[in-house]
Amino acid sequence: MAYASLIATGWAISTLFAADGRESLESKLARGDIELRRSEDSLAQLRSELAEARKTIDMRRAALDRPDWSALLRTIGSVASPDVSLREMKLDASVAASAVPGQSAPRLSLSLSGTAPSQLQASQFTVRLQKLGLFDAVDLVRSGRDLTGAGAVSFDVTCVAPDEEVRR
Repeated sequence: MAYASLIATGWAISTLFAADGRESLESKLARGDIELRRSEDSLAQLRSELAEARKTIDMRRAALDRPDWSALLRTIGSVASPDVSLREMKLDASVAASAVPGQSAPRLSLSLSGTAPSQLQASQFTVRLQKLGLFDAVDLVRSGRDLTGAGAVSFDVTCVAPDEEVRR
């Protein structure tokens, strides 16, 4: 009987230790699940922040790809005499002959339309634009009497931006 009692006590002790081991394992698994959920939440937050950062970078790149035309317009306005009035400005990207032989490249051209009191002042405006050094070519394309009857001369000027290969 002592032997049976010893076996029963051993079995009870081993069951007790096994129960403690199971609780410990279950406790570890529960803590692991909690840590996994925290990590997944943190990862989701980081993914959200990354997406926001990428969006900001894309917006900044887009802004950098668009030059600030206001500086150019101020410069053009600064060479116009007070009597010269610009009515229209149009920016166009077209394929033109490149400065590199045998190649064609997209080039920006700026078309300006306006009025001046005389043919001489329209021509002087064109020359001042050319002296800025911002354009490869500045041409007075058309000039003639303004149809408003004010005695002014209307004119059209085309300015061709430098070739990309030349600027590099």
